[in-house]
Amino acid sequence: MKKISFILAVAVFLVCSVAINAQDKANDYFAGTWELLVKDTPDGDGIMVVNLKRNTDGKLEGTIIDKSKGTELKITRAEEKTKYVTLYFTSTSSYEVYVFIEKGSENSVTGSVMDMFDLTGKRVEKKK
Repeated sequence: MKKISFILAVAVFLVCSVAINAQDKANDYFAGTWELLVKDTPDGDGIMVVNLKRNTDGKLEGTIIDKSKGTELKITRAEEKTKYVTLYFTSTSSYEVYVFIEKGSENSVTGSVMDMFDLTGKRVEKKK
């Protein structure tokens, strides 16, 4: 009877471990490099490159590069939910700007900048 209880306990532990590991990978959807096309801004369409990684606390952090201006800005705050993330940064004009990014298919996202300008994006694959 003790062997059956032990085997059952090990089986439950393994199932829980696999489920937790799967959730961690799902939570890492936004980590990585994303190229975002921001549409219909006053200056025309623009491209931003967002670099996101997890810090030691498990929170997203990173930078946003405005390709048209060549400026790199630090993300000051990231609010992450299951299907979307909102990134905040201070623009070169000293305004707080937010970018809303929502999961699309496996390697794509949609969203908006300041709820005014639509964006689409794709994950930038690492060069091998």
